Amino acid sequence: MLISLAALLGWTEMAYGQGEGTLLTPSATSLSAESDPNQPDDLEFTQVAEIDNGARNQSVSWQPTGNLLLLSGEDGVYVYDSRFEKVRLQEFPGNPFVISTVWSQDGERAVSLLQSGQVIVWRVADGSIENTWDVRGIPLVIDWSHDDRLIAVGSDNGYGILTIFDTTTGSYRETLTGDNAESSSGGIFGGITSIGWHPNNRWIVLGTNPNPTAIVWDTISDEQIRRIRTSTRVLVSLNSRGTQMVLAEIQDSSSFDDLPPQPMMYIWPIESLKPEKTIPIDVYGDFDFGALAWRPQGLFLAIYNFDDQLRIWDAANWQVIAQLPAIERDRDWPTSMTNNSIAWSPDGKMLADAGDGRFRVWRAQTN
Repeated sequence: MLISLAALLGWTEMAYGQGEGTLLTPSATSLSAESDPNQPDDLEFTQVAEIDNGARNQSVSWQPTGNLLLLSGEDGVYVYDSRFEKVRLQEFPGNPFVISTVWSQDGERAVSLLQSGQVIVWRVADGSIENTWDVRGIPLVIDWSHDDRLIAVGSDNGYGILTIFDTTTGSYRETLTGDNAESSSGGIFGGITSIGWHPNNRWIVLGTNPNPTAIVWDTISDEQIRRIRTSTRVLVSLNSRGTQMVLAEIQDSSSFDDLPPQPMMYIWPIESLKPEKTIPIDVYGDFDFGALAWRPQGLFLAIYNFDDQLRIWDAANWQVIAQLPAIERDRDWPTSMTNNSIAWSPDGKMLADAGDGRFRVWRAQTN
């Protein structure tokens, strides 16, 4: 149960720690969790499809009410059906790179964030455009509220900017920027690298880089509910119930010459002043966090790491129950732009992974 807004507003800042698609022959790869008495169910993953579309794909999104899949990237937005066959390609004027596309909850519209700075709401059935806006700075991330009314966009203009678009009135406003960094509400320097709406359609959780901060922001009162400073770039993901955040970062260990940066995960109840669990990742090298996606049922979290692996975490005991080979990503692009590159289907039975030139789909089955 969520605590009152008044109680939360008393919290203060704290620092914690220093073309046509080609269907490839599916492999028989299958990974399952080992038996664990503290784990209610095991998940077994089997690859069911791998689609080669020859494009640099940046985000993937499942239709909330059906079986369509949207794949965004350098060509525009590909629309695929339940058999993973291409329905059509949605292109926009000037053929700009599409950073991310998110479905509306009614499953009829989508909003695309373009590298050119445009935010476009369009109908998936016929591609007709309903609304178009522009954002300041370099656009990075986008999300649609659960009631289909508000769209949030994070960008980088030398400081982070959070812009809220109202689809019912066509109006928009910048609610949080680095300009008010010294104000009581608190601004942010550096771009917004991850973003997500709370189920109450009022709060937003976001992560920033290079001034690493995780923020819970009230879009009505324009006040911060919660601010957590981290050591380095942070991605933030909120579960479907809005009760628990995961903060993923690479800790800065530059003061130790003989140690590499330490990957860390913090499991942070949204009502709490401190994490309920801190998880050091005992893997070094190219292990930064690129994407986080909660299963809609809230029991499992899929994470793409830059060692090109997908790891499935059990949220009951925070153990890795499966590790899957991931599609490689283009390292020349900002890492924040891969943040929506994995997605669960609405029923939690499929997991899609998008990357350079292709995307892969896994079936998740309960043993």
